[in-house]
Amino acid sequence: MTSDTYPRGCNGTALRRLVAVIALLLFVAGGRLTFAQELNHKPSVEVALEQNVMVPMRDGVRLATDIYRPAKSGQALEEPLPVILSRLPYNKDGQSTAAHYYATHGYVFVAQDTRGRYKSEGIWHMLTDDGPDGVDCAAWIGKQPWSNGKIGMIGTSYYGGTQHAMALAGAAELETVIPVDAMSNMGRQSLRNAGAFELRFWNWIFLNAGRGSRAAQDAGTAEVLSQMAGQRLAYLDSLPTRRGMTPLKLAPEYEDWLVSAMEHGANDAFWAQNNIVYSPEKYKDIPVYLVSGWYDSWGGNTTANFMALRRVLKSPVYLIMGPWIHGQQAAYNHGQVNF
Repeated sequence: MTSDTYPRGCNGTALRRLVAVIALLLFVAGGRLTFAQELNHKPSVEVALEQNVMVPMRDGVRLATDIYRPAKSGQALEEPLPVILSRLPYNKDGQSTAAHYYATHGYVFVAQDTRGRYKSEGIWHMLTDDGPDGVDCAAWIGKQPWSNGKIGMIGTSYYGGTQHAMALAGAAELETVIPVDAMSNMGRQSLRNAGAFELRFWNWIFLNAGRGSRAAQDAGTAEVLSQMAGQRLAYLDSLPTRRGMTPLKLAPEYEDWLVSAMEHGANDAFWAQNNIVYSPEKYKDIPVYLVSGWYDSWGGNTTANFMALRRVLKSPVYLIMGPWIHGQQAAYNHGQVNF
């Protein structure tokens, strides 16, 4: 659940394959791909970047957004184009390489810091705001002159989860999603496993509280949080966690999530966000391309989501499972087999 220059699991070859997949799915969804197809063999196309556009949400909170557009002679093209959206908590700046690739192939690429992360305003909550925020972001994109109103989404792990959140919220402009190793059904498996808390999320919350959080905007606090994260395993000796009594008290929304997550062993309402297996009928009827690995802890949920969505959606639902751990689809050679 960390960030990379490419979307997790994507190197150059994987990106080219993903472009083809997105093009196919947007075509199935009725997207306009003429310009994208035209640019497919024109890598000399330039890219115009507009950084840190503050997009307003329904409650007035503004989310920092970067927009990458195809350009010629230094000017962004005015033709309305299909949009690839990535909403992530791991710093939108890390999407630059992938964004340039897609923009030179005829797409507008939009990268957005999720609520309360990096340059975005507001308070972070684990995926609970990403449905309505995603709907508001998509509506804003749909009104822009550079958008043809068709949005496809990509992303791995947490920002696979933001795709599911938008699809469950029914964002009108959303035409396809490609969630990779995506967060979903968290009380069923992966975060809670038959009630047992998966300790990699202990690591995850400590690390992410120290980078990109509201508290980490202060350099001194960020340094303290980083030092505490380095001792995170030692704090396991002081269970159970209590609010105001953990090293995360400097980043209270992160402490609150950790304490709550460890209190809720049952698959109860606390874990209701992104519950696809239990409510597939809420999922927007769009083409869905699910990807995960046999050795990833989200793999079981991914296959369960595939079966649940196949039963309900009329649109195509695809699944790729390979010999991967979390976010490592770029390692596509397994013995003599090339995935």
